[in-house]
Amino acid sequence: MSQNSLSALLQNLQDLYVKNSFQDGIDLLIESKSQLNPAQFHELLGSFHMKLDHFAVARYHFEMALMKGASGSTIHNNLDFVLSKLGMTPQASMNIFQDFYQSLALLPFEFWATLSVLILSLAFWNTKRKWKYGSKALVIILWLAALIPQGLYWGYYQQQVSAIVLQETPIYEGPSAVFSSPKTIRAGEKIQIDKNSDGWSLIVAPQYLSGWVESQKLGFIGRL
Repeated sequence: MSQNSLSALLQNLQDLYVKNSFQDGIDLLIESKSQLNPAQFHELLGSFHMKLDHFAVARYHFEMALMKGASGSTIHNNLDFVLSKLGMTPQASMNIFQDFYQSLALLPFEFWATLSVLILSLAFWNTKRKWKYGSKALVIILWLAALIPQGLYWGYYQQQVSAIVLQETPIYEGPSAVFSSPKTIRAGEKIQIDKNSDGWSLIVAPQYLSGWVESQKLGFIGRL
């Protein structure tokens, strides 16, 4: 695409934005997707959806833009605005403890299993004088055991993807609406998906939201 054509497209989008013709801007962006780089496409699309109060969809596009390499204060400010509208903690307002907690909540089970076994092996190492015989061998075995769960994560479990919930939806106990749905997930939540089954996705993190949701209600960001 020539620079003149790109400039004309961006000018048309700016004109639609100024005229508050946000849906027309979304339609033009979708039609012109191939003319923009992925980061630019998602950032612009998120901006138009934000103006229409489609905050969950806007978050999805801003997260995609960041993953594709977008940077700068504008996109981070827009993402923080969207998060505040969704009733979530804006990134700029998060203190170190909140950020640390959110990061821990998304860590897989395999990480905690590995950490537990390593701590256990260190405990045995510290008491090796009392064991005298076989203590070092026991520690080596524990270290090898610690690699198993993380190895599983690097293999099978690394197939997990992250996603944004685009609209509030029930969480079912199985991959079908015939199962009971004891809880609901709000729009805008960021989750981890382990597998898909005929239009259904299994939430694996955060664990308190575990269960099945319809895949069409999600915006998939990418592999973890």
